[in-house]
Amino acid sequence: MNQYLKIMKSSLALKISGICFLLGMSALNAKAQQTDLVPYHPSGVEMESAYREAGLLDSTLKRLAVNNEILPFWNAEGQSFWYKRQLEGRGWEFINADVKMKVHKPAFDHSRMAKTLTNFLGTVQDAGRLKVDEMYFMNSGTKMTLKTEGKWMEINLEDYTIKDVKHTNFVNHDPRRPLQRKRSRWEGIRSGNLSPDGKKLLSLKNGNVFVKDLVSKIDTQLTIDGTEKRPYANFSWSPDSKNVIGYLLNLKKIDSVHYILSAVEGTSRGQLKSGRTRR
Repeated sequence: MNQYLKIMKSSLALKISGICFLLGMSALNAKAQQTDLVPYHPSGVEMESAYREAGLLDSTLKRLAVNNEILPFWNAEGQSFWYKRQLEGRGWEFINADVKMKVHKPAFDHSRMAKTLTNFLGTVQDAGRLKVDEMYFMNSGTKMTLKTEGKWMEINLEDYTIKDVKHTNFVNHDPRRPLQRKRSRWEGIRSGNLSPDGKKLLSLKNGNVFVKDLVSKIDTQLTIDGTEKRPYANFSWSPDSKNVIGYLLNLKKIDSVHYILSAVEGTSRGQLKSGRTRR
């Protein structure tokens, strides 16, 4: 029994010694860590140098040519498109790509274009930063119509002669609006849509889609299964004006949305309103 008590006391003493040792090591580590933490007080010269280096890095990144997205603007014949490619130094160029012929080249001579536009507009144009709002190619790429500084003009790319034009037939197609663009639940159903070539007009009558030839003034019904409760909507033309895509909607009330009108005439109190959520 006495021997057993001696063993227990020895084990307890070892445990206490181990705990004291761990506590001592923790205290030493904490003290060492506190000693290593030296307050940083940069001098004015160091701060100036840090800001200078950050500014140089920012300028370097801004000058990089990042072409992580190509936005194609299809030409009227439907087999080629042009796009804007970023260059180093924050410049850009316009590229024409022919899918059928597998040709990828500058859309025009940028230096000659800059000189032509400078003489025509009376303002200096930079060949590496031509400001073009809209642009369309014609006659197999030998002519182009472009809009810049609010003016439409036609340019012959064989001799770079230029003349004023009042309008273009291609202004209605916007490639930045994809076919699958989601419309907000608060937007109404669109009832009219002009084709990219400007010759046909889509309309919605009693839930069905009609197309009107603007030359002959003839209306042609495209769908027959639409109703006022289940109408067609979200029309989109193909760039060549030959096809139309849309949706046959099946509107169902699934919940109510509550909102507060905070600016009501004649009172400073808000008014609670409710509307239907549809899908």
